[in-house]
Amino acid sequence: MKLYLVRHTHAVSDAENPVRPLSPKGREVALGMGRWLRGNAAADITEVWHSPLVRARETAELLVEGARLKVRLREAAGLLPEDEVSAMATALGRHGDSLVIVGHEPHLGLLAGRLLGIEVGGVDFKKGAVLCLERILRGAPWTLLWHVSPRLVLGQE
Repeated sequence: MKLYLVRHTHAVSDAENPVRPLSPKGREVALGMGRWLRGNAAADITEVWHSPLVRARETAELLVEGARLKVRLREAAGLLPEDEVSAMATALGRHGDSLVIVGHEPHLGLLAGRLLGIEVGGVDFKKGAVLCLERILRGAPWTLLWHVSPRLVLGQE
């Protein structure tokens, strides 16, 4: 199983729109990261989970569009920025198919840290970054395969 953790891309400011949809730049980056996934990693993805916040849902939709995935998008509980990571880590322990999770900091960084056995802190996620973990069997430890940012992949942040 592969797990792709994705931080949402750039959203408009709270002053512009309190719902905080993606900015034009954020939409462009999400599509670009999806295209990159299509060429590098998307073949095994069966499902995409996202937080209830608009910026995460829109990032997930554009990522799926860019990667040309034919998968189900699902709003998942436990993915808000300040949510505890234990429940999501437990749910992933039971999950067997490769999936994408689109969420927020600090939650994603702490979740990645928990899955990798990092006791203090976690992994830093730039907006639009994708981190890929792999586990050979259910219950086996997770391994970090790669972590890319929009700057590395697209030449922009």
